[in-house]
Amino acid sequence: RLAGGSEYAGEHTFPTSAVFPANPETMRCADDLARMSHLNEPAVLRALEDRYETDAIYTSAGNVLIAVNPFKPMDAMYGEEQRAIYSVRHRGGSDDGTPPPPPPHVFAVAARAYAEMTSKGKDQALIVGGESGAGKTETTKIAMRYLAGVAGTGRAAGSGDGSRTGVGVEERILRVNPILESFGNAKTGRNDNSSRFGKLIDIDFNVDGAMLGARIRTYLLEKSRVVAPTDGERSYHVFYRLCAGATTDERAELSVPRDPLEFEYLAKSGVVDVDGVDDERECDVLRDALHAVGIDALAQREIFRVVAAVLWLGNVEFVDRELDGEDDACSVAPGEGTKAASTAARLLGVRADALCDALCTRVMKLPGGERVTAKLRAERAEEGRDALAKAIYSALFDWLVARINASFADGGINAGKNGGDRTKRASISILDIYGFEFFEHNSFEQLCINYANERLQAQFNRHLFKLEKEEYEREGIDVGGVTFEDNQLCLDLIEQKPVGVLSLLDEQCAFPKATDKTFAGKLASEVKNPRFSADKRDAMRFTVSHYAGDVAYDAGGWLDKNKDELHPDLAAVVGDSDRSMTQALFAVMRKADDDAKTERQNSLNSRFKKAGKGKDTVAKRFKTQLASLVARLDECSPHFIRCVKPNAALVPGEFDHSLVLSQLRCCGVLEVVRIAKAGFPTRFARHEFAERFGFLLPPGDGHEGRHDRSSSDATCRAVLSHFGVPAGEYAFGKTKVFFRAGRVGAMEDVRQRTLAATLVAQKHARGRVVRATFLRLRDAVIRVQARVRGGWAREAFRSRVGQTRAAIDVQRVFRGFMARRVAAREAIAIVTCQMAARRWCLRRKRARCAASNAAKAREAAEAARAEAAASKAAAEARRIAERAETAAKEAAERAVAEAEKAAREERRLAAAKETARVEAEARVAGLVSPERLDAAVRDAVAAAEASAAKLAAAKEKEYAEAAAAFVDETTELKEENERLRRRLETQTALAEESRQRLIASESEWSEEMAALQTALAAVRASLERRMTPDEAAAPGVRNDAAVKIAKKIDVVDEEEEYADDAEAAGPSEAPSPGTPPQGDSPEHRRAPEGAAAAKGRKPPCANPRAKKIAEAATAVASMQREFETRAQVFEDDAEFIVEVREGSSDADMNPEFELRELGARFETWKRDFKDRLKETRALLKQLDKFEEKYGEYGAYGDGAWAHDDKENAVPYGAERPKKFRWGIKRALGLKKG
Repeated sequence: RLAGGSEYAGEHTFPTSAVFPANPETMRCADDLARMSHLNEPAVLRALEDRYETDAIYTSAGNVLIAVNPFKPMDAMYGEEQRAIYSVRHRGGSDDGTPPPPPPHVFAVAARAYAEMTSKGKDQALIVGGESGAGKTETTKIAMRYLAGVAGTGRAAGSGDGSRTGVGVEERILRVNPILESFGNAKTGRNDNSSRFGKLIDIDFNVDGAMLGARIRTYLLEKSRVVAPTDGERSYHVFYRLCAGATTDERAELSVPRDPLEFEYLAKSGVVDVDGVDDERECDVLRDALHAVGIDALAQREIFRVVAAVLWLGNVEFVDRELDGEDDACSVAPGEGTKAASTAARLLGVRADALCDALCTRVMKLPGGERVTAKLRAERAEEGRDALAKAIYSALFDWLVARINASFADGGINAGKNGGDRTKRASISILDIYGFEFFEHNSFEQLCINYANERLQAQFNRHLFKLEKEEYEREGIDVGGVTFEDNQLCLDLIEQKPVGVLSLLDEQCAFPKATDKTFAGKLASEVKNPRFSADKRDAMRFTVSHYAGDVAYDAGGWLDKNKDELHPDLAAVVGDSDRSMTQALFAVMRKADDDAKTERQNSLNSRFKKAGKGKDTVAKRFKTQLASLVARLDECSPHFIRCVKPNAALVPGEFDHSLVLSQLRCCGVLEVVRIAKAGFPTRFARHEFAERFGFLLPPGDGHEGRHDRSSSDATCRAVLSHFGVPAGEYAFGKTKVFFRAGRVGAMEDVRQRTLAATLVAQKHARGRVVRATFLRLRDAVIRVQARVRGGWAREAFRSRVGQTRAAIDVQRVFRGFMARRVAAREAIAIVTCQMAARRWCLRRKRARCAASNAAKAREAAEAARAEAAASKAAAEARRIAERAETAAKEAAERAVAEAEKAAREERRLAAAKETARVEAEARVAGLVSPERLDAAVRDAVAAAEASAAKLAAAKEKEYAEAAAAFVDETTELKEENERLRRRLETQTALAEESRQRLIASESEWSEEMAALQTALAAVRASLERRMTPDEAAAPGVRNDAAVKIAKKIDVVDEEEEYADDAEAAGPSEAPSPGTPPQGDSPEHRRAPEGAAAAKGRKPPCANPRAKKIAEAATAVASMQREFETRAQVFEDDAEFIVEVREGSSDADMNPEFELRELGARFETWKRDFKDRLKETRALLKQLDKFEEKYGEYGAYGDGAWAHDDKENAVPYGAERPKKFRWGIKRALGLKKG
């Protein structure tokens, strides 16, 4: 029964062999798998999964570090603090009294290798393995960053040309990674940045532990990916980064488009982009890395030129053509093919025709020395093109590696010159090589990769068993029965001569007529290794049992891949280039061939000869490189890092058990577990074991409190005796205690239960003590708090009472202040409301007055329009009547004319009758009888009468219709005439009514003006009568009054824009149209010359009454003059408006509107004049009771009054000038002339 909430909970049935014991809970997340009690595959998987879920991606398995790829950034694990933790200088060197070691980490492996190198002077090796996508490349970079940080010299290794000034050895070593990744990594189905080559980086250190330089060795670059990437994958990164990051000049020079799919080599897979990767930015990173290792901009341009040439070679197409009657020939396809060939030739610096000839033909040398040129078919030409592209790219990759190594050598020399110690002490080699591979279709590349892993696994097994054996020997324990399984049978199957797979492959390549099928047959017939099995259903397939599992291989294409030949014609074309980079690549190809053939022959250019017995092959070169690699690793102390890919989807958080288990088998981790399980996998230091399990012993054994060596041994034996562990299940070493697998589990369970029970008991005991202490403290605190709070409360109460009283006083004062302010605001508001109400009433009154004036004006305008309409209607009626009369006359004339015409027709008929009769009598006098003649005459007469009657009837009908139409038209005209007459009467009545109202208004206006003039004359007469003879004779007074009357009459006609606000109404200060300016009036012109002289002095006036009379006379004279001026102004304005209305004066104004404005100004002036008249009357009251003697101004009746200006003086009741009296009527259009 499986408990828990997982999908596997419930009852299940399993075979006994499939059930394994589980480790205790405390060991499930152990950071070292070798310390677990039970070592089995489920336990290992469970431990790795539990640690992976907590982001603990590193786990130890003895001396092997397991790194599970998290597929997400883990920057916090690789900072400076983490590096300091794992630094050698921060760790102790003994087992006693040291802090526990930090958890497993790549830094721990690198730190251990660095410590052994500096202390012992022995070369070290970090061997990083795992399948594609497991994180080998990233792990290698992390280890290199750690070594660069710990062993950094801080010095810049500059070169003579200054290209690397300021860049140290450590920095340049780290900058190598982007270069190798761009030219050697590609996107595959399992990894977006898969290394398609193996590399060994040797980092040299001096005696001080500082870096001196580095060397890079590469193994088996996958050249087939250049010309034929698999579907869903990409070719090497540099092709795409060049297309994305090329500059404008580079695109023009290299003819590189932005879309990589325009190149056939890149379009085969159909994949361009990689998620999360910006190829343009990565191109800039590549340029910086190249510059850091000493490759300047000019050399970079040459490198990119070769890369572009390889891409353009893929676009060269061939077509078969018939030549000399044979079709066994081809040529470069015209158009795009020719363009691609020309571009590739230009980039490589060779002649285009020579390149095309070398691709389409082969020069063969006959035994007699004669050379024959053979034509190739298109298929063979494409193979030669692809071979050339692969050879050029491989040579470029090797040239880059050599250039990088040279830069490190130059940097080390310069560093020594700058004061650094050049003496090499040791080195650390970091191996990053492809992991074990098996796909659905496995070819020659997979066999080579798996062969390398078999070699490394054999070395791995030997090293682990050696370490285990050394551990047991050091502790003095005999484990002679422990063995390990080697994979020598598999190695013999691949490399043994003469029946190994690679040996048979080389043998078949030596035969010109050998094929892949003959090679597969050879394998099936001659190989007798138990690790080999041929497929009986498919002769081209065979299976090899590797240490990681069985892999089925397909032998198709193996011979061509193993030969990897480049025809001498193509090599010669490359050698004839005029560009230095192409020449350098040609030299690299020659050197590689010479190095491989040195041991067998001294012939140069052997790689470019035809295939033969002594021809070098890929298999031979790879076996040589692999043997050199293994020899190098045997010289070093190895440290193993096994990278594991948790899932195939490359996403974080997923853990695929079957995938992880297969990788653990492939990378040898389970072999480590098996070797450990065969001996004593669980081991503890004696003092550690005594401390861990000693407390489980019963009390009274005498082991309490003793921690020396003898007591630790006794405690260990007592613990083993207490738990009944058999003697063969454990062994005592010199410093450690060793146990068989699973023996510590029981003790761990008891320890866990004892600790749990102890914790429970301690929890309850401590809780009881703490509760009692807490209760006592709580009671004391409560009493103290009660007293303190009481004091605080009393003090707060007293303070609150004082605050309350003060608040009441403040509130009283404030409320009074607020009440007064509110009362003041209310009073202001009331006054404001009253003002607004009064103003509103005044505005409404003013509006009513304005509305009344507007209504009067509208009535006048309506009357004018009615009169005009009446005139128009009368004219229209007269026109209609005239038209009707004309129509009647025309109808009567037409009737008379028709009657005359009918009479003429009757007379014509009668004449015709008579003529016919006479003619008939004359013609038939002797031919026809009288009876026939009479009958003929009667017929003729009847016909004439019928025709006349018909014509008369038609005429009568026409007359009747014309008469009816005339009657209808006359009726309509009469009706229209009647309507116009009624409308004319209505408009005439309205006009008459408006005329009567205007006449009444004018009469009222005239009466008011006459009354005002009469009152003014009476005041003036009274004033003149009140002056005494002495006062009149006084020259100073009289002259002063006269001057005032003549000079101080300042006529200012006020033309004001009246608003709706009646309060603004008042006398206007602007002169109205027609007002004469000051100084131009007759009074101003008649002013005495002595007035100016008298202006500056004050006349003597001894009599106060005379002075007052003079002031009154001056005021009356001013009012009289103003009255006359205003009357003249109003009359002139009215005449001007009449002229504008009648059209005799051209002015841009509205006569009706100006007339209304003139009436409003007159009303305003009239009210103001009445007010001033009352003031003058009040002034006269002060002179001898003016009111008692004369009464109101209307009491003067029709008496005459006089004025100084005799020509303008008009007695009251006299007829005003006609011009003044009819001005308004003429303005309204009621008076003509």
